[in-house]
Amino acid sequence: MPVWMSWSVDPISSAGATAPDVDEAVRMLMDSIACMRTAYTSDAAYRELQHCAAGMRARMLDEAREVLRTGEQWSATVGSLRVLLIPRRGPWQRPSAPRPG
Repeated sequence: MPVWMSWSVDPISSAGATAPDVDEAVRMLMDSIACMRTAYTSDAAYRELQHCAAGMRARMLDEAREVLRTGEQWSATVGSLRVLLIPRRGPWQRPSAPRPG
């Protein structure tokens, strides 16, 4: 199921994108976290972000996936990392009205 993902790491960065599924959303988030390494002057602070990202990854692959299956949006905050996932619906997923006739 396609999802819209918005994520932020306060006060470093924020972004948003559409992903084809939760697995790809996780990959996109982890890639983004890896790119943020240069924004951190402290190894300890970056390790803390990686720890938060690992916790978020686990939550996205478990609870987010289940919530999204119900058609509801999901969000979570782990430390300075916040993620919002919203299921995307295309015209092929909307219920169609009965045609007269």
